[in-house]
Amino acid sequence: MDERIGNVESLDPHPSVIVRFIQSAAEKTWPSDVALFQDYFDHLGCELDVVDDLAGTEPPAVTRGLFTTTDIRTDGASWAALDGLLSSLNFFAYQHEQDVAAAVVAGYEGVRAGLKDLFGPSPDEQTDGHGNRSAMWRTQDVLIELYAHVTEAPALQVGISHRERNAIYERLLAHTAFKPNP
Repeated sequence: MDERIGNVESLDPHPSVIVRFIQSAAEKTWPSDVALFQDYFDHLGCELDVVDDLAGTEPPAVTRGLFTTTDIRTDGASWAALDGLLSSLNFFAYQHEQDVAAAVVAGYEGVRAGLKDLFGPSPDEQTDGHGNRSAMWRTQDVLIELYAHVTEAPALQVGISHRERNAIYERLLAHTAFKPNP
């Protein structure tokens, strides 16, 4: 194991940077119109990338896109919206670390501790027999999901969603013929 991983100070990004991002996303009013996305993402310190053209592959009125941030070294940072209402933000971190699984665990513990300080203990924490971990927090209109994938494709996964909008999205998926591409 890479000895520097035991010290979260050496992680890129530092867990506190992820916690600040989550806090900022959770406390800011989520945009209810595509025209307001730029201000929201500017507030988060992000740049919006090209919107995915999902014609024929998603349920009606769903749009998705990517975002980048200079503060957080991420992979697969994406957003989703339903009828122009931003519904979720998602990204993966620590995939670039030398000892990825150890970095994921250290990052997870650091982010989890920061979220616990902000929002209290997670009402839903789990660890499986392989060391994969998850925790969730519900705060006002937002659901925060944190996953430490340590066995297959190790990465720290962060999901932040508007609870009501994401619930509508999930119901829509359940009642349509839409099947995500594998």
